[in-house]
Amino acid sequence: FEAQLALAQLAEQECAELDEAPALVRRWGEVVDRSRAALRVDPENPRALLLLGRGLVRRAISRERLGVQTLEAKAAIRTDIEEADRTLQRARRLYPEEASFPMELAELHALFRNWDIFAGLFFDAVKLSGWRLDYVENLLEALQRLGRREDILKLMLTLQERDRQSIPAQALLVRYLLLDGQALERRLLSGFMSGTPLPDLVETERNVAARTFTGPLEDIGFIDLTARLRAEGLFESINGPSFAPWTSRGRVFGIPHDVHPML
Repeated sequence: FEAQLALAQLAEQECAELDEAPALVRRWGEVVDRSRAALRVDPENPRALLLLGRGLVRRAISRERLGVQTLEAKAAIRTDIEEADRTLQRARRLYPEEASFPMELAELHALFRNWDIFAGLFFDAVKLSGWRLDYVENLLEALQRLGRREDILKLMLTLQERDRQSIPAQALLVRYLLLDGQALERRLLSGFMSGTPLPDLVETERNVAARTFTGPLEDIGFIDLTARLRAEGLFESINGPSFAPWTSRGRVFGIPHDVHPML
């Protein structure tokens, strides 16, 4: 069993170094054959099930790249896809907490451009992975490529909610957006007045910050940082007057981005 599994894994690694479709079809075929041999010894082994499912999906993709339109070629692709679906669905039932199986099923549905199913399976894989950063980034990249704005918003709101619940920092996704100064001012003030979601962190000009300080302190959109700055000793380590543009009625709502604190 271990020998067959090791040979399957070796063949999979060699696929990463190949680009030609015929060579990929042969090498993924070796992954499939070795995985099947391992499963004959241990029919429910999760590593062997994953390798078989992945090998079948990748072989089908490589066969499509060949561009052969004969009935035999189409039947071979269809056979790989059907067996991959059965294998991965079975593996998912056996190991419902494993993230790799819905991820491979998502790849399978991408072949058919079933984007709704693809996105749902990818979301499942991300959640099962414990919001692994590489899974989140791959999902976001895929959704952006597909132009699925609603799914992107759903993902970002979920991440924001998990942030509020103090999840580990490595599970968070950080994105930044560069805006023209006037556009930033309009969006910032509009967001504060309407209560719509805004970025967690904004770098803005002094005159824009001053415009947010009108009205009662509790209505200012920025977070009051005074207590935290005092607790962390930043009032002593940063030049005091530099806080002035971000201060209103004795409360500090921003940290200066000047050169002198770095000297």
